[in-house]
Amino acid sequence: MLKRVVGFFVDPRMPDTRSVGKWISRGCALSKEHPGASRSRPAEILPGTASLARDADRLVAVVTAEDFSGALAPSLYESLAVFSCLHSTQRVGDWNESSIRSALSDVIAKQDQEGWWGSDPRVPFLPDRIITTLAVIDAADVHGVLPDLVFQRARRFLVQFVVPSLKSKENKKPIAYDALACELLTRLAARGRPILDQEQLSGISARCRRAIEGKGSLLLGGPSTIHSILDALGSAGVDWLSVARFQDGNGSMGSYPSSTAALVRNIPGDSRHALDASRYLTRAMNDRGEVPPFFPSEEFERWWVLLALAQSPLRGRCMVPGIDVGGVPPQGVAVSSSFALPDVDTTAMKAATLLSLGYNVNLDFLERFHVDGVFICYESERRTSPSANIHAAMTIAMAPLRHYTVERARMLKNALSPVIQAIKDEGLVEDKWHLSDIYSTAHAVELFALLSSGSKPIPGVHRQSLLELMHTCIKYILSQQHDDGGFGCGASTVEESGYAVRALCIAKLNNLFDIPEAILAAAGRFLDGASEEGDPPLWMGKTLYRSPLIAGAQRVSARAWLSATGVRPRE
Repeated sequence: MLKRVVGFFVDPRMPDTRSVGKWISRGCALSKEHPGASRSRPAEILPGTASLARDADRLVAVVTAEDFSGALAPSLYESLAVFSCLHSTQRVGDWNESSIRSALSDVIAKQDQEGWWGSDPRVPFLPDRIITTLAVIDAADVHGVLPDLVFQRARRFLVQFVVPSLKSKENKKPIAYDALACELLTRLAARGRPILDQEQLSGISARCRRAIEGKGSLLLGGPSTIHSILDALGSAGVDWLSVARFQDGNGSMGSYPSSTAALVRNIPGDSRHALDASRYLTRAMNDRGEVPPFFPSEEFERWWVLLALAQSPLRGRCMVPGIDVGGVPPQGVAVSSSFALPDVDTTAMKAATLLSLGYNVNLDFLERFHVDGVFICYESERRTSPSANIHAAMTIAMAPLRHYTVERARMLKNALSPVIQAIKDEGLVEDKWHLSDIYSTAHAVELFALLSSGSKPIPGVHRQSLLELMHTCIKYILSQQHDDGGFGCGASTVEESGYAVRALCIAKLNNLFDIPEAILAAAGRFLDGASEEGDPPLWMGKTLYRSPLIAGAQRVSARAWLSATGVRPRE
């Protein structure tokens, strides 16, 4: 049972360590040396934490390996999109018409009795179920393995929910949700599998066309995020051969298998672009015919993992030769080195990691992403991400005081603005990139703790008001603890528990909030007995996805923070 049933949730029944502040140094008091002074790593951080050190070393070794390309869990939607684009004579890797039909039959057999499929049946997130269900019946129909009874069950589900979901103003919608749903509905109707009546579909299509036309100039104007959602534009009169000029060097369109598959569907199969795209899809696909939500993802996962460890008592485990300490380029960092568009989130994560480890970091990248008084993830972004603004603000707050200029102070104030407004409106921080409100709310607590010393005054923002906002966030986080000791907006998850515990421990160690020891002890027991491999997908792409590496780093980091408060892990 979800504790908070709103919106789409359906209840089915540096060099100077002091610049980083006491926020880190209290938890890392065990390290007497300057964090950037030595490449050696202690054998053990705190008494009884040898297993945490081993876990941290394993995670660091994985994400800093030279051949690391990412380890996101497979995406059902992305896999179906690839299957749907392949005609009877095409193949990707070892996958041909016969093997695709067999795989689709296995997927069809998992249809819920209410007619839907989803990324994970445990997560009752309606847009994910709608897009996944449309993708299943689309791919199964293309390959001739869609039983009519299965289609009718799916149609009843879709008729009930698809139109209300498209009309909803809910902030938590997957990437290009409206356009993608419209494209799948249109494709199915064209093949004689209508879900909506013609009047409904025409109205939805007209609205989606208007939205797409507003971004049409981006298609041929240079690298753009619109190249990552080509699967939502297939019925919009796209000049596909012209768009193919913006194919990434690895053969993908915007690092998404589904977008790359859309290119394959719409250009001659013997063209250079189609062959490069097929090679990319072959590299992205595992031996079960599954592809990840985007690929590669090495920069995204690397810096999220390293930051979780670097901002913890385990930060010494990050001091390895494989870590890129060459600084942050002014243009920023993308989710993958093969992707043409840097984003503020990945860039800020790398900057914050290096600052946590004591390196000098040039923050000139902030200017690129600070647009109209707020930090944006990408150019032409329509919905502000509070979590991205939190992460950008964190780099400003962590940097040495000598770099805190009037302009940086203004940026910090602007970054806080959507976060403060969200807390005042809802008592938490909701974000479009993650299904769980614990994710961004806990990150807000960490930021407020970092700013609590008052060493960097923020124009018009008083320290006491930040503390009050932080207390509001902590109270929300505490309300999400379950009887098993874990935290989650639904059932307890390792990832959400990691975010929550980190925030609570940081507040406690800095004497900013009195967290009862029993709460932390219960959380420790949950983390000792749970595995991130069993977590549901909570990240928001075109559908939900998950990173076991990021969740694992949160578990290890949180357990280390618990150790710093005196809650020892079970060895």
